Amino acid sequence: FIGAAFEYSPCLIGILNNTKTTLGLSLMRTWLLRPSLSIPVIESRHDAVACFVRPENLDTAASMHEHLKGIKNVPKILAAMQTDRSRVVEWQGLVKVCFLFSIANRSKGIND
Repeated sequence: FIGAAFEYSPCLIGILNNTKTTLGLSLMRTWLLRPSLSIPVIESRHDAVACFVRPENLDTAASMHEHLKGIKNVPKILAAMQTDRSRVVEWQGLVKVCFLFSIANRSKGIND
């Protein structure tokens, strides 16, 4: 897992890294190296963080965080499927992502 290299690193990304997926780490790294200058983007990110740290949302946020563990790189999976190079593990990863989104759509546990 790509995040393991940063897990004990004294750099900022090593301190902040609590990501569960390769894409999450990549996105966080991009945001740290090239932060947005767009006020609406920054406000949207602040709103998302505020939503997830509200006491009434902590259990749901923790559950979502745990469900993200092991989710594979969806764009890579879809590319493999388009070129008939997919294996069972890619299909399993895609099923897991779909399952997570179906749970998220049914759950109304997040209070904004």
